[in-house]
Amino acid sequence: MHVTRSVRCRSWRPLVLLWAGLALLAFGGAVAEPTPSIARLADLRPGMKGWGLTVFRGTEPERFRVEIIDVLHGFLPGQDLVLVRTEHPVLERARVVAGMSGSPIYLDDGRLVGAYSYGWTFGREPVAGATPIESMLAELRRPVRIGPLPGAPPLGAPRAAELHRAEARPGRGTSPRRAAGPTYLGGPVDPLAPLRRLAERYGRSGARGWAGPRPAATPLMLGGFDPALVGWLGEQLAPFGLVPVQGGASGGRRAAASGRGARDFVPGGALAVQLVRGDVEASGIGTVTSVHGRKVLAFGHPMMHAGQVGLPTATARVLHVLASEARSSKIGEALRPRGQLVQDQQAAIVVDRGATAPVIPMTVRVHGVQAPKTAWRVELAAHRALSPMLALAVLANALQVTVAEQSDVTWRVETVVRLHGRAPVRLTDEGWLPQGVVDPRALMRLRLFA
Repeated sequence: MHVTRSVRCRSWRPLVLLWAGLALLAFGGAVAEPTPSIARLADLRPGMKGWGLTVFRGTEPERFRVEIIDVLHGFLPGQDLVLVRTEHPVLERARVVAGMSGSPIYLDDGRLVGAYSYGWTFGREPVAGATPIESMLAELRRPVRIGPLPGAPPLGAPRAAELHRAEARPGRGTSPRRAAGPTYLGGPVDPLAPLRRLAERYGRSGARGWAGPRPAATPLMLGGFDPALVGWLGEQLAPFGLVPVQGGASGGRRAAASGRGARDFVPGGALAVQLVRGDVEASGIGTVTSVHGRKVLAFGHPMMHAGQVGLPTATARVLHVLASEARSSKIGEALRPRGQLVQDQQAAIVVDRGATAPVIPMTVRVHGVQAPKTAWRVELAAHRALSPMLALAVLANALQVTVAEQSDVTWRVETVVRLHGRAPVRLTDEGWLPQGVVDPRALMRLRLFA
């Protein structure tokens, strides 16, 4: 699939060319995992001692002491929760830390209890909830369907033909009035509708009471994004428990190129789920619980509760643990691309480290302005709900950096979509923007994102 985007601004506004190609690879098959030495819930008693593994700085996991408080039965459907008290100088100060999700918890005899995964907002004790390893191991047995975009319906020939007839007719355009609410096959365009439906189905932001245990939120490290876009991304991803943290871009790649950093996933090591990588980056940071051949268990809770997905993953490093009264968090960055997130379920995420994730290469070039940077090259995670939002954020960010004026502008956008074996589909949008070209809500009108 190849998309060409041309934007003409009818005043002195710049010409924007956007090319995006989609490379799709099949998911890898399931791999049988060895049976680990685990501690059954029935064997746990209050006061039992143990230790955990996580990265507080760099890439090497460190131990922290653990005491079993008790087992909270029926915490989630078919899932219990192990309450633990932790002991470490960092945790005495930071208490429950976003980004520690998945840190393995062991008894002193070496048996694996589960994964550090839940905490209390504004909690004053270093007390956390751990997802039992028995629940996490069950996720390894879920079959993985073969197919690059699970759940996405195919584009049938009549539908494609209807689109071509309706929108590709020579001389047919879209008036400024229509462009304020463009239509696609007779319906209103809302490129973020799939993401909203996913958020409504998950509803993490209001799923449990304020005083109840919540997943130790996943910090979403954002590098190269304007602060305004960081806030907008936070609004879109807040229902999933992803907390945007201003980070950096390309630092991880420099560390990997220099030979520093983890080359593979290890228990207690940092793991990144890469939504965007390249000149701007967005990566969710968590921790590896256990490795079973090609498969890796991590987080101890869902990232987005999206079921079977195909998101790129990477090893990661931690720069600092930032203590906060509201929500302490690791600050980190992705290092070496490795594997693919294949399951995003209630008890854990599952990564196939032998698979290669599908990505959408995207290039944004801005012409007609004098700016330090006028070209951005990134790879987007290929996901039906996430990809439009990520592409929108990258385009809005590029325009924000180069043409941030908040004045009236009229615009015209011509899109050509080429699908293998089909005639090109041509779309034309035009309209008027009263507050400049950088508002993501205005850019949502472009039918590329639908």
